[in-house]
Amino acid sequence: MEKKELIQKQIEKSLEILKKLPENRKFFINTGVLLVEVSKKEAEEYLKKELEGLRGNT
Repeated sequence: MEKKELIQKQIEKSLEILKKLPENRKFFINTGVLLVEVSKKEAEEYLKKELEGLRGNT
């Protein structure tokens, strides 16, 4: 399996898990330099953008 495919599957699995979690849960995104606290909606949007970017580069 190619690295991009593996990352896509990880993001898809993360989105599935994220949908099952409560709204008031804290989420964090690692930017490589900072760990940023985000809302559930922001986390979903971020992961969807990452997934679109990976799919667009294939």
